[in-house]
Amino acid sequence: MKLVTLAIFVIAGAAAAQTVNSQDCLANKLLSTQPDSIVVNFNQTIIRILVTPETEIWRRGVDLKSTTELITGDNIYVRCSEKPAPDGTPVADIVAAVQEDSGADLEPHHIREIRSCGGHLVQIAPGRMTVQNEQGSCTLQVRPETEIWRGEIYHDAGTLRIGDEVVSRAFVSYPSGDLVADEIWSNITEAEGKIVSLKPDRVVVKEDRAGRVAVLIDSRTKCDECTTSDLKKGVIVLATGLKLSEDSFRASYITVEH
Repeated sequence: MKLVTLAIFVIAGAAAAQTVNSQDCLANKLLSTQPDSIVVNFNQTIIRILVTPETEIWRRGVDLKSTTELITGDNIYVRCSEKPAPDGTPVADIVAAVQEDSGADLEPHHIREIRSCGGHLVQIAPGRMTVQNEQGSCTLQVRPETEIWRGEIYHDAGTLRIGDEVVSRAFVSYPSGDLVADEIWSNITEAEGKIVSLKPDRVVVKEDRAGRVAVLIDSRTKCDECTTSDLKKGVIVLATGLKLSEDSFRASYITVEH
């Protein structure tokens, strides 16, 4: 989540206003701007969105005074008003431009750019960690408020281990561009399928493709709208937890599928 061709600009200039639901104004590619509107490509549809003096306009950490300060080709997120213009044209409450492959938290006056960072943990230092993946590496700042899940929720990066499989949700800090981890999940995995055997401390789940997985259960396991007595042979479950090996993990949550 590039550049737009000249042909698209021509189409955009001639596009008529189209009505969209407020919840549909999400991710778009910016095609052109006017002081009172923007034209975007939304789900392969060209849409004109009105901008008012009350519209909050944000680009990579900076509040802008006008849509003309946006850059054509920007990846933008738009929150639209529940009340469109009389002719049905959507009206933007927020316009936020982010880097490619980023998302956005569109809280009014507290807009934040969101980025994911995942791979194998290769380095940990006080307040910082580095993750390696096929595309390269990414470095995350880890703060005391960062939630770290490794079977349970912690606020201490010392619970992580080199080699852990990590996925994270981070905010982009401007103007530095640093990634500040909001949430980190380490060695999280899941299994979905039919229980084919069970013991007091585990069930074995047969998945359609992955084979059999041993799902360990202890006092920390939470059963969503069920109890451990509901875990019976033949029941289909979805379990999520901390990976221990390729064919076993300790369950944090289990849902019985009806």
